[in-house]
Amino acid sequence: MDKKISIILPVYNSEKTIKRTINSVLSQTNENYELIIVNDGSKDNSGTICREYANKYPTTIKYIEIPNGGVSNARNIGLKNATGKYIMFIDADDEYYEETLQVVSDYIKEEVELIVFGYERIHTNTGKIKEMNTDIIYLSDDTKLNLFIEMLQKKYLFNQIWNKLYIKKILMENEIYFDINISSGEDYRFNLKYMDKIQKAVSIGKVLYKYYDSEDGLSLKTGPDKIYIKLSNLEEQKKLY
Repeated sequence: MDKKISIILPVYNSEKTIKRTINSVLSQTNENYELIIVNDGSKDNSGTICREYANKYPTTIKYIEIPNGGVSNARNIGLKNATGKYIMFIDADDEYYEETLQVVSDYIKEEVELIVFGYERIHTNTGKIKEMNTDIIYLSDDTKLNLFIEMLQKKYLFNQIWNKLYIKKILMENEIYFDINISSGEDYRFNLKYMDKIQKAVSIGKVLYKYYDSEDGLSLKTGPDKIYIKLSNLEEQKKLY
C-alpha cells in the first residue's frame, strides 16, 4: 500500500524560524514523504535558506518560487505539485515531532479518509504550553457528521489544516482548494468542503505538532471584515449540516 505523504510548506519572510521547521521534517523517522516548499515572494533571506536545503536534499525537497499572492495561493500551488497519495501541511514557524509521520502513517487504512491529531500550543512570549487534544473518536456510519465536527471544535482541533492528513484524490476530484479571496478562516472553509465529501474519519488522540503562537499573530486580530468572514463561514457550516 502506497503511503507517500506530500507535505506542503508555504513560506513568507520566515528566515528566523524556517530552519527549525524544515529540520523537523527532515528528522522524521518515516522517510516516505516529499516536502514541497512554496516561497510566496519572501523579501528576507527565506528564499536563500530554502534553496540551500533543496539543493542539499534534491530527492526529498521540491522548491517553488512564486510572486507574493498570499498563503492560500501558495498552498494551492503546493497541492497542484504534490505527487503523494496523501497531503499534510506545516507552517513556516511550527514543528513536527520526530514520529509524526510514522504515527499518522500507522493509522492509514483504505476506508479512512481523514486523520486528525492533537498539538501543543506554545505561546512564544510567555513560554506557556497548552495541549490541545481529545480522546480517539471516529466518523463512521454510526456517527453524525455534525457531532464529529462539533467534538473537534470543542477541543480546537477542527479549524486548522496542519493537524490533519487528507487524501489527494478526494481533493483533486472535487476541486477542493483554498479560497484566495478571504484573508481569514480559509482553513476552516477548506475543511468544511472536504468533510462534505467523506464518510470515514478518525481523531487519533495523539499530540504530534508544535504550534507557536504570539500575541501579534493574525489569528488574534479582529475587525469588521473578519467578523463578516466568520459569519459567512458559519453559514457554510449550517449548509453542510
